[in-house]
Amino acid sequence: MSLRLSTVGARLSTVSGRLSTVGARLSTVGTCLSTVRAHLSAVSGCLSTVGARLSTVRQSLSTVGGRLSAVSGCLSTVGARLSTVRQSLSTVEAHLSTVSPPISTVNPPGYFLWPLYPRP
Repeated sequence: MSLRLSTVGARLSTVSGRLSTVGARLSTVGTCLSTVRAHLSAVSGCLSTVGARLSTVRQSLSTVGGRLSAVSGCLSTVGARLSTVRQSLSTVEAHLSTVSPPISTVNPPGYFLWPLYPRP
């Protein structure tokens, strides 16, 4: 009986040693997990900052897009007006080409508003 108790005691001592080793390893794992949690918290903070900055960039780009749209509208208006001016000039040119007698004979070289004033 004493031998059995001694064997049981030895086995319990071995189990106790193993449990102590497992406890030490679990403590190490807990420390590692705490470190990982701290790193993840720092990364989360960085990602929040990046997200806020990206939101600001998105708003800025939206503003720029609106302004570019306004500029595009202005340029379209200017283009339409230039087209109207070009058509008007074409009309004037067509009328001037039909003037009889030609302007060069009405206002000969060397005279300004011929025959009233000779050129200085």
